[in-house]
Amino acid sequence: MINYFIKKYILNKYFLLFFFFSFFLFFNFLLFLFKFFFSLILFFLFFYYFKLTNFAKKIIFFFNESKLEISKVYWPSIKEAMKTTFVVFIFSFIFSLIVWFFDNFILYMISVIIGLRL
Repeated sequence: MINYFIKKYILNKYFLLFFFFSFFLFFNFLLFLFKFFFSLILFFLFFYYFKLTNFAKKIIFFFNESKLEISKVYWPSIKEAMKTTFVVFIFSFIFSLIVWFFDNFILYMISVIIGLRL
């Protein structure tokens, strides 16, 4: 009876494949947990060491001051932002027309001086 069970279920290629595959997945999961917790410990050790240095204190002070300055900034509403964007587009278009006009005028004057007719 046991011999039949071993031949039918244990030595079955699909069972062995499933067994090794599940062992491989479990081993990968354990390896992932080890890497994750090791990385977490290293991060906290580095952060603790970094926080003790004078350079780190300056960086932390800089970011705190930056956050304070950004809180003082006036942020426009969506309506105001749309209006100013429209004004910028209009002035850009007008300026590009002026540059195009002067470019064509200078090209025409150079062609007259050289003697070419465009």
